[in-house]
Amino acid sequence: MKYSYEFKRNPLGYLRIILPQEINLFSDFIEDIVFETEVDEYIDIVHKVMGGDYDEFEIEGNATSVLIKKDTTAKREILKLVKEVDEDSVLHALQCLNQDFYDPGQKKRNLKLFALENGHLTKTSSYQKVLQNEEYRTYIEDLIIYGIFRYEKEFKEGYYGVPHLKLYEQYQMGDAALLSNYRKSHSAFRGSGLLSNGNDYFLFIDLHKEEDIKESINYHDEFINERIFQWQTPNSTAPNSDRGKNIVFNQDRGIHLHLFIRKYKEIDGKTEPYIYIGKGNTVEYEGEKPITVTMELENEVPASLYTEFTKRV
Repeated sequence: MKYSYEFKRNPLGYLRIILPQEINLFSDFIEDIVFETEVDEYIDIVHKVMGGDYDEFEIEGNATSVLIKKDTTAKREILKLVKEVDEDSVLHALQCLNQDFYDPGQKKRNLKLFALENGHLTKTSSYQKVLQNEEYRTYIEDLIIYGIFRYEKEFKEGYYGVPHLKLYEQYQMGDAALLSNYRKSHSAFRGSGLLSNGNDYFLFIDLHKEEDIKESINYHDEFINERIFQWQTPNSTAPNSDRGKNIVFNQDRGIHLHLFIRKYKEIDGKTEPYIYIGKGNTVEYEGEKPITVTMELENEVPASLYTEFTKRV
């Protein structure tokens, strides 16, 4: 539906639009509209809101002014930064903010900032009190801006699917839970070299084992070349077990084997991150408890990274 409109300067000299009488609510001036290119879209929104058939907006007003308030969704805001995002990842992110996957210790140590109820995320009263402190508020805003900046720099607008993993980026074990929409305690993603979430298996591999490591877990994991990797399963895994079959027949069973590699567990007392080298598919296997698995990588490891992983120092 088309409406006529005109622009007029308000008492302060600012150019504003005057809505036609049919959709005029309380105020003559709609303050946010200053360009003609925005008019048709905005008037259409007003018409739909007044007709009650535009659920994404609500009217807030008093006797002298009116505001057309948009009900912002998380997905809409995320899509301002990336080209695509799936609904389940958005929900999982909101559940994380709600501390749904914190263990009791984490809940005790961390102030709850948000509450999720019926799909709506709101700030808790405790967080609102924190934000009243200008110093804290500025610090939090800086963290958010920096986080967005880093994401844009490292990931740009690309969509990496679920799990949200980018080749050759650095990760910790717990990241796999967060980025694969794991819906149990995320602190469970630690300690073991093989973790899973549905059909996604995450292999965390140290190429060089510690000198005092027990022989029973001194697995022989190594690159054969830039495209072939040999990995040994945990020593409790048999090829006729369900987990064993998922590993040795991963393609037939729809299992994705994600490989995270680091050369050393620690350097100078500091824990090293893993580097994600993509998915691998089993082409050969032998033995049991552990199973020695030969995998073909879906992505050839770049020469510089391969050299870094394999050179002796």
